[in-house]
Formats: sequence, C-alpha cells, structure tokens
Amino acid sequence: MAVITEKLRLERALRRHDPDRFEKEPAMKFKSEKDLAKVVVKWLTVQHWEVWQEVRFGRGGPVHDIVALRGRCLWIIECKKTLGWDVLAQAWRANANLISVATPHAPFLGTYRTNNKGRFLERVCRDYGIGILFVSPDQLQNVDNPDLEPGDEYFWDKLVEEQVRPKFRRNLGPNRYRDLLETIPKAFAQAGTKDGKYWTPYKETMDNVRQIIEKFPGCDAARIQIELKGKHHYSGEPTGVRSSIQQAILNWEKGWCRAEKVDGKYRFFVKAEK
Repeated sequence: MAVITEKLRLERALRRHDPDRFEKEPAMKFKSEKDLAKVVVKWLTVQHWEVWQEVRFGRGGPVHDIVALRGRCLWIIECKKTLGWDVLAQAWRANANLISVATPHAPFLGTYRTNNKGRFLERVCRDYGIGILFVSPDQLQNVDNPDLEPGDEYFWDKLVEEQVRPKFRRNLGPNRYRDLLETIPKAFAQAGTKDGKYWTPYKETMDNVRQIIEKFPGCDAARIQIELKGKHHYSGEPTGVRSSIQQAILNWEKGWCRAEKVDGKYRFFVKAEK
C-alpha cells in the first residue's frame, strides 16, 4: 500500500509541474452512475457513515441516490455523470442536514475553474449550501479489493475530493427520516441503477404483507392487518386501512400474489415461482 500511495503523490506532483502532459492522456471514465455511486459509498463507509441507496421518503418525493447517517447527522448525496441543473434541482429538493452532488472529477481543477459554466454552477451550489464531490474513477477496480485497508490514505486523498463543503442545516423538519432509516435494508438497491428499484414506505408495507401471506396462505385482508401490527404506511380508521391493503394487493401486486374469492371474501396466496 505504501507503494501505491507514493505513486499517487508522484502523479500529483507531475500534474502540477506539467499539466499539459496529463490533459493529453486518455483519462479513465465511469461507465455508469452506478459505478460512480459505488465509489462514493465506499468513501462514506470508511468514514463510518451508515449508507442506504435509492431511498424515497414519503409519497411523490424524489428518489435519493445515497442517504448516509452518522450519529444524528443525515447526509443526502445525488450522483450524476454530468454536473448540471437537473441534479442541482434534485439536491435542492432534499431535506437533510447535509446535501451534496457527486460528479466525476473535473479535468484538473484549473480547467474547471476557468470554465464559465463550471464556475457559475459552483457559485450556485455555494449560495444554496449544496456541496460538490469530485469522484475519481482511477482506482474503481480497487474499491472492493480486500487487501486495501479502510484507513489507507489512498481512499481519503484520491477517490473523492470535496470541492464545495455543504452548509449544515440545523432546522431539519422531518426528524422521523432518521428513525425511518433503521427500518430500511441497506442492501435493498444500488445507487445509480436504472431498473426502477428503490425503497419507499409502500414497498416496505408490501414486503411485510408478502411475508404474512407466505406464512398464512389463504389469509384475508383482516388477518393481514392484524399480523402487520401497525407496521405499515397507511393512516386512518382500521376499516379504511384494511380496504387500502386489499385494493393494493388486487390492483398492483398481481405479479406475485394470487387472489381467490371465497364466501364473499378475498383470500390471498403467493404465486409459485416458474
């Protein structure tokens, strides 16, 4: 590891003294936002942040690429291969103590700072308290390397550079977000994926519903409501909650659930996998 660190130091020194040489060399690039997010997740993890990916809080809200928690500090990070208005608007809608956008490392900061668009976007981020993380793809293949210790300087100094530090927001309204994270599996989805898989309160409810139906095949909505023991996202009177659960299963969960009407009541079964 000492050899790798010394190599990186030498590379940085050469860039300062002969930047033209490096600008002519083909730089590694992230093939997808998934790869970019993977580096950010690693960077956060070695700093003892708990990390969740592809999370939506509440109904109709944005899906956040990365949500990190350390102590009581909540940090939301949006990942994009190009730093532009779309990702800034997405970050601006977030509600957390810290908000940042992560983007591939600009082609050597000197070039970035002389670019009018880059300078203006950076100014907007500073004005609105949004942080900017520059992420390097140079060592992407080593992110999962078990031979590299989490505390190695390589991770701190090379993978991610905090170009703009996010403003700390003390008046975080929905403190329940922090508590809600404790119920979300960290490995539910990977940030940057395009398959539409992300965590929502509805999906957590349906995951619990499926487990109940697997345990009690042929149960009805009333039994499901009892077994949920309040662990669902629905609000209102018990009869209304029961009706909402039944309608959700009948209308939107047909892919895995089979319903049979017996004596005027719907009975639910998990479909056998083909």
